[in-house]
Amino acid sequence: FEDSFSDIIDPVKESVASLLDSGSKNMINCTSATEVTYVDIPCHVQAGTYTLSFDSLTSDDTDASVCKIEVTDASSNVHGTSYIQRGNNVNASINVDGESTNIRIYASDSYSNSEDDNITAANAMLCTSYDWKLSNKYVDYCPTVKELYEMIQNIQSQLQ
Repeated sequence: FEDSFSDIIDPVKESVASLLDSGSKNMINCTSATEVTYVDIPCHVQAGTYTLSFDSLTSDDTDASVCKIEVTDASSNVHGTSYIQRGNNVNASINVDGESTNIRIYASDSYSNSEDDNITAANAMLCTSYDWKLSNKYVDYCPTVKELYEMIQNIQSQLQ
């Protein structure tokens, strides 16, 4: 019975993953960033559980082997904290408890250990943990329909 059940579920999972990978699964636009102490990546997320991944995350810090992640709102209130291992094809789960507009990745495990250290993030992706479970394939950022609508409204207001 289990074999026949997986014969049905596996193709459905593949189809859903294919749809996710062709849409706006990636919620952040960061193909490459190099900064001192930390990298800020703008985002617009609600409370929930997300997976943050990088094709590559490097730092010249020698205090720790991980980087601290903070998800904050416009007033710099922290709504989620996690840690991510440096390296290639790395990811971390992060629980966010409120609407947030920024992801900050420190060069080390704390601000004080990150000072004057360089951090480089390449091909960052933020998606829901459910989306990650279906497909952990990196996809470029693609605006949502709502974001496209807001862009069009902004352009129209500038033309008037």
